[in-house]
Amino acid sequence: MNSHPRNDADRAGASGLSRRSVLSAMALAAPAVALGWDAAPAWAAPGKPLFVSAPRAAFESSGLPPIVIEHKPSGSAQAGVQLAISFRGGITWSDGTRAARKLTTGSDGRITLRGLRTPSTAGWTGIVATAASGTSVASITVNTGTPQSRLQNVVDFRFGMFNHFNLGTFTDEEWAAGGQSPSLFAPAQVDCGQWADAAAAAGMTFGVLTTKHHDGFALWPTAFGSQNVANSGYTQDIVRSYVDAFRSRGMRVGLYFSVWDRTHTVQGYGGYHVSDPSESIEPSDLTYTLGQIRELLTNYGAIDFFITDGYAWQMGQRNISIQAVRELVHSLQPNCILIDHGGLSTPWLGDAIYFEEPLGIRSPAGNTLASVQGQTISNGWFWHPSTPYEGLMSTNDIVGHLADLEPKYTTFLLNCPPNRDGRLDANVVARLAEVGATWRPNESRPALPAQPLRV
Repeated sequence: MNSHPRNDADRAGASGLSRRSVLSAMALAAPAVALGWDAAPAWAAPGKPLFVSAPRAAFESSGLPPIVIEHKPSGSAQAGVQLAISFRGGITWSDGTRAARKLTTGSDGRITLRGLRTPSTAGWTGIVATAASGTSVASITVNTGTPQSRLQNVVDFRFGMFNHFNLGTFTDEEWAAGGQSPSLFAPAQVDCGQWADAAAAAGMTFGVLTTKHHDGFALWPTAFGSQNVANSGYTQDIVRSYVDAFRSRGMRVGLYFSVWDRTHTVQGYGGYHVSDPSESIEPSDLTYTLGQIRELLTNYGAIDFFITDGYAWQMGQRNISIQAVRELVHSLQPNCILIDHGGLSTPWLGDAIYFEEPLGIRSPAGNTLASVQGQTISNGWFWHPSTPYEGLMSTNDIVGHLADLEPKYTTFLLNCPPNRDGRLDANVVARLAEVGATWRPNESRPALPAQPLRV
């Protein structure tokens, strides 16, 4: 629900020849399974990896089907283009070797990879096609595991950073009011690299960004509505800066997205904090919501977590169809773990549980369900003028949380709110460094017990 201070539960181009070159791929199974984009492809910018998730069923077996890599600058397959094919993770060629090979697209503009072997243990892996010039890269990220192995990945992340940074940072509100001018969002800079450095220093393995909170302001230049960075006092795409910064430091990325939108007015009329209890959700609201989700899961590479909020607890999961959201998320990013930030104690709406600690909801003793527990290092999810002077959660408290949660198969997601200068305050950075100097993961923890099937 995400409105509560920590201690107050009542306060609620692939070839190098063209920037617009792109690699697409498909698995030649029966029937053929597309590995590429759900709609129009995203373009591979020079030097920027483009991660494309594959459908779940295509890789949940002991081997991979034939993979076709098709070079299509300007929409037409191009023959005679040399690409270096390499692998991430445990995937190998049919002879068991892993060394990169240079292959050339045939007369049909395609390279077919046959007999690829999957790792002996399930997990993350990938196929990377790089132009001979080295100026552009496109990557296909796949998961050779099962739903069980993906949830194992969740609990193995152990420790991550939540960054609440949005309009509320500048209005001193935990829930910023809807309809405010986007010009109020005006940081002089946004230093996502500093956030990622602090996360790495603490021993964190991933970050989660509030791409849109309940007020509806989007940190990316969405095509749906005007309440976004393109019309603000800081016009850069912060989602892009964030994912690039965390990935460049070897960390995974998650995105938080509030379904409840107080500006566009996607809200459960008759529910909490509504402006007009007589109205209802309209079809255009679903188009708007799914359109923004599609942008986030199409334009920013592989997303490991997608966290919804302002949802079941605010409007119910039927006003905006949870099934429609689930199907869209898993069609665009089959390896993405869907989590609902709703203070629930069972995996009802998502793939894993989210325990919202400021509401008093914590991972119970003996828990064996793959889970994430969220808490904030300061008094509030968002930055406030008092944040630089607070005592914050102590090092012992943070390390104690990790020691308590690890045997419960619960990853700890610690919120660290950036300030109006787009940076973490010095006291937060120092505290995270202290944690990193003290805490080490418990590598002897047994594997995650078998999880209930989620459909």
